[in-house]
Amino acid sequence: MQATNHGLTTIGILYPGEMGAALARLFHAAGYRVVTTCRDRSERTAALARQAGCELLEGLESVVAVSEVILSLVPPAAAVDLARQVAGCNTALPPLYVDANSISPETALEIEQLLGDSGIRFVDAAIHGLASRLPQQGRMYLSGPEAEQLARQWQAVAPMRVVSEQAGRASAMKMLLSGISKGLVALFLEIALTAREADLLDGFLENCDDFYPAIMSAAGRMLPTYPRHAERRAQEIGELEAMLRGLGLRPGMTAEARELIAAVAGARLGGLAQDGELSVRDFIEFLALNNPLRLAEPLSAGAATS
Repeated sequence: MQATNHGLTTIGILYPGEMGAALARLFHAAGYRVVTTCRDRSERTAALARQAGCELLEGLESVVAVSEVILSLVPPAAAVDLARQVAGCNTALPPLYVDANSISPETALEIEQLLGDSGIRFVDAAIHGLASRLPQQGRMYLSGPEAEQLARQWQAVAPMRVVSEQAGRASAMKMLLSGISKGLVALFLEIALTAREADLLDGFLENCDDFYPAIMSAAGRMLPTYPRHAERRAQEIGELEAMLRGLGLRPGMTAEARELIAAVAGARLGGLAQDGELSVRDFIEFLALNNPLRLAEPLSAGAATS
């Protein structure tokens, strides 16, 4: 597959994690030159970046200097800092900056203002779906004045949808959609851990397979990724909390989901990350070893309902 538009041919990806490497592979296959830097990153990360078709440059400044587009892919907490670093780079022709992180609309607007002060154009982007399945089952949402043009140029890479000419709207859409998936996983985990504690886990999972196959499919698809990504997902749903509060709303179930996912992130799941296929039952059994729902002192039945 060759790129259908040659106006923006060099894309700098910051940085080549799982999603960054997946997108680099897609852009490279579509005929784009893809550059990145792995300074201070592991050799494994550098090897994955090369396998994805990335050209490795010395550092951030080198990436910004040669890129017509910068694609930001970092944890939500690092999004503003990376934009600030890019804004501080000297370059003859400022790149188009595409932030594809799971950030709140308010953070997207903050980044737009920060970059605009340095003459850098901005597109607010949001990726919905797993990196490995982006072309088949995912979608990239775009918003901002440059969104329509970018969508036309990238349409051969992945499914695109323009949300609005106003920056922040793509991030808002991602927050809403990801709130459903992360909230669903959090609810499933809570009930499954409760079933495990009541010695009913096998029957519970069998009945879920019968009555809620779509939920089980989602759990089977997402839970194996939690050993590597639970911490980031807790940050992402925290951004949804910020969105709710910014709208004057109470983040009830959203806040509870964030707390549970953060507890999962702290459950030392790293040993599961290398196990390849991980069943839902195995994940629940492992998590139950240090059940994040367990109270320090169990309540009596009367106290629980009073």
